[in-house]
Amino acid sequence: MAALLAEPDPLVRAGYVGLAAGFDTPAAEAICAGALEDPDPRVRLAACRACAERRGVECVARLAKRARDDADLGVRLRAVRLLGELGTSAGSGDGAAIPHLVSLLDDPDPAVQSRATAALARITGKNLGTDVARWKQWAAANDAAPSSGWSLGAALRSLF
Repeated sequence: MAALLAEPDPLVRAGYVGLAAGFDTPAAEAICAGALEDPDPRVRLAACRACAERRGVECVARLAKRARDDADLGVRLRAVRLLGELGTSAGSGDGAAIPHLVSLLDDPDPAVQSRATAALARITGKNLGTDVARWKQWAAANDAAPSSGWSLGAALRSLF
């Protein structure tokens, strides 16, 4: 971890993050989580991928923060796409990504909105296209994701 923190080259730091993703240790977890805050977007992109490889509810929350708050649009879009991938994989928190993706439907950037609709389609199996209004109606109706028993209300309650 000390080598990562001292490394001036962002491509090397990104490589360290990619390697850390394959280890199930507290140090590897710290590297992947910390790299999401790296000043270089290339490292944050690698950290998003590493986070998705590690899976779990905490990774969903970390990716959601990047999708919502990152200064780089490329990082935001990758985080949204990976939320859609995490939402369909085992160990991802059974629909934990859905409320985050629904909140991104209100993002001012149309690219983020479009990516959020694609991610929601991937998770839910619904084919509502890229029409943000239709996805908002779906969310408001508290429709359930396939076989997950997900509900918008329950997911939001779990966040607060």
